[in-house]
Amino acid sequence: MKVKKLLKSALIAGAAVSMISIYSCGGGGGGGTSYTEAEETGTNTIYGNAIDGYIFGGTVFADCNQDGQLSSDEPSGFTFGEPFDNDLAPVVDLDGNDMTIENYALDLDPRMCGNAPVYTVGGYDTLTHFPFGSAVVGQVGKYDNNLTIITSLILSVPENERNNVESVLSTVFGEKRFGINYVIERTTPQLLKFVLSVASGMQVISQKLGQLDIATSKNVYASIAKELMAKYPRPAAVDISDTDIINIVSKGIAQGLSQSQNQNFTVEDVNTLQESVKLVLENVVNNLNGDEQRYLDLGSPEVKDSAIAKIHNVIKESTTAIEGVQVGKFVVDKVKAIADTVDEDTVKYNGTFDLEVDYTDKGQLQVIAYLTAENKDLIKENGTKEVDITFAIKPEPRAVDKRSAVVTFRGAKVTVENGEIVAVDTENIPMYLDGTDSNGVRVYRTVVLENAGDVLSLVGKNTIRIDVQALCRVLSQDLPEGHPLKEVKLDNTSYNIGISVLGLPVSPVAGNLVLH
Repeated sequence: MKVKKLLKSALIAGAAVSMISIYSCGGGGGGGTSYTEAEETGTNTIYGNAIDGYIFGGTVFADCNQDGQLSSDEPSGFTFGEPFDNDLAPVVDLDGNDMTIENYALDLDPRMCGNAPVYTVGGYDTLTHFPFGSAVVGQVGKYDNNLTIITSLILSVPENERNNVESVLSTVFGEKRFGINYVIERTTPQLLKFVLSVASGMQVISQKLGQLDIATSKNVYASIAKELMAKYPRPAAVDISDTDIINIVSKGIAQGLSQSQNQNFTVEDVNTLQESVKLVLENVVNNLNGDEQRYLDLGSPEVKDSAIAKIHNVIKESTTAIEGVQVGKFVVDKVKAIADTVDEDTVKYNGTFDLEVDYTDKGQLQVIAYLTAENKDLIKENGTKEVDITFAIKPEPRAVDKRSAVVTFRGAKVTVENGEIVAVDTENIPMYLDGTDSNGVRVYRTVVLENAGDVLSLVGKNTIRIDVQALCRVLSQDLPEGHPLKEVKLDNTSYNIGISVLGLPVSPVAGNLVLH
């Protein structure tokens, strides 16, 4: 059988919300789909973590031909937020935390992909619940196979400059493990501030510009790294100041965007972007306690919640400063859930929403997303293009049933005319499904459900609806007996939903759905 793997993550905003229907299937009538199982592509499995905070629902792939894009024959899969146990011998950090946990796995042939870059795009940050609007990069066999902001800074510059970046990180920031999982491992306070600054700056930019593709993300990381090397041409053990961190990151982000082929910024735009990012970083860095040595200090829920609230607030403050930059894109204006009751929420400044409805097992459950085109004249896309529509959902951490899922429509045809989405064609488009079982253990292989095109439809310009009953038919009829996601019942809990876009300029979104 020909290898079937997920292609690049691209998402029509709002489609992600339909992941709720995976949890609501109670059987159903006929459907024209068929089931196949994606085959393994190699002889070795690598395990690692994709981290902004932990990323859930992102597409991860080994770029074996090193062209910066996911090809049909390259190993790929999904990231699953909080890591899963790979059953290796236990390894603990200084605080006794189990380090033998990863949130992605890739099967690959080391003869073809032995030194390949590994990318994650899309999904959302499970720590902050922000959509993950950029990309991170690692490398097969290096840095513990982790994909983080630190590894992205190193691997985005030319190979002959990577030792210099590592030298700065080691001597200036005092961190010698470049694959460090800074979510649960202790690192230096200044490196933590630096990582949080980059993450927050990228969040602000992706909120303004829409999902950043791999090339743009790498341009930004490379520019930040070059600012670091310019500041410390002869690295030595120094006390890098908060001001230096803020200036390096804000200038690096603005310069990296100005050099992107996908953007057309004036000098004034670049200056505005830099100042707005600087505003965010000043608030983030100044509000972090100096003794916090782990990302949002996971050992203290109170400190974590306080830090998340501060980051949300400073990103809200940045929206005013960045308004002067005109960008053509689509945004999700509001999201509606229709069940026994109806709830509608306007998407907030930070790309988030909250929905709450009553739901019975046999009742209808539809989700509708309303998009708005900003600066139509600046939207470059026109005509029909093939994209992959991807969406992800997971229950709240305290839920008893820990099933999570990620779904992708591969090759959906989307038509844009004069800044409006006028058609979405998923006829004869396969739907790829991956996830975790009730214990949070990953389903071993991606399954492919053929011709699942009745699930997603356009019900008006820029208005996308999910047909839950169609998805129920697909899952109940075509998943094999015993598959963990075949018979799933919703309980009265909260679900986290991730929405991200590559291929169309759509601002990323993440949200919560509470069912009663």
